[in-house]
Formats: sequence, structure tokens, C-alpha cells
Amino acid sequence: MPFAIWLILIACTLASFDIFERRLLGPLSTLVIVTIAAVKARLVLRHFMEAAQAPGNWRFLYETWIFVAAAIIVIGHYVALMRVT
Repeated sequence: MPFAIWLILIACTLASFDIFERRLLGPLSTLVIVTIAAVKARLVLRHFMEAAQAPGNWRFLYETWIFVAAAIIVIGHYVALMRVT
């Protein structure tokens, strides 16, 4: 199982790198790349830091933290873009 998760993490890394380098999605690139990063963070927390076996309230805290951190980055990015243009 850890090898499969590792392969998924590598695929996500390559996908986000490709999206960034080719600028495939234009203004949506940031949203997609940060979402991929959040998925990667969730996979690492659950499978390599054993958060999946943690009590429910701790799992909720981990999931919420990942969502809030990703949302702040995306919102901050788009707010900054609106001020520039």
C-alpha cells in the first residue's frame, strides 16, 4: 500500500509541474496546483504519518487544517491578481 501511495504522490507532483511549466490552464493553474498539493498533504498525513488511525476529532482537525491552508493560499492569490489588474 505505501508504494501505491508513493506512486500517486509522484504522479501528482509530475502533473502539477507539467501544469505549471506548460501553463495549461491559464488563470486556473493556481487553483489546480494548490488542490493537488492539498491532496498530496492529505495522503502523506493519512498514510505516512498514520493520521488515519487517530481519533476522529484529530482527523477532523487535520482535514480542516489542509482545507483552510489551501483556501487561504488560493483566495490570497486571486485577491492579489484582482488588485494588479
